[in-house]
Amino acid sequence: MTEHELARQLDGNEVGSEVTPHDAAIAKAANLVIIYGASDDLVELRGAIYDEVGAYGGADIYITKGGVVSTPECGNGECKYFAVLRESATKITAKWNNSDGPCWKIDTEHIGGAPFRIFEEDSDEVFCEGLVLSLNEL
Repeated sequence: MTEHELARQLDGNEVGSEVTPHDAAIAKAANLVIIYGASDDLVELRGAIYDEVGAYGGADIYITKGGVVSTPECGNGECKYFAVLRESATKITAKWNNSDGPCWKIDTEHIGGAPFRIFEEDSDEVFCEGLVLSLNEL
């Protein structure tokens, strides 16, 4: 399955039913990662990467084929070794917007990907514009 096929399958899901275990298994088998905003402070990654990132107010998330690049336990996000790792990663931007339009928009400038929409429960209001990425493209 391609990222575009999976995005079409996910498009229109509702908050609380964003990604089923079956969807995540399909993504993992195809080396795809599904990225979407959850609640008002989390970004979820499902499929080939299984993780969540605190993103209150929005966040930049860096990923590699090995997963999310987290700030070192020492807390020094400016150390030269961490900076080199982050520079080699793909930057994903999770934009939070609680006024007009979707609450979350997941985007990247570096690689392709396929967008999909998550709707508010029993509504035609878009809560999140998520993204499906192929780890093969990183």
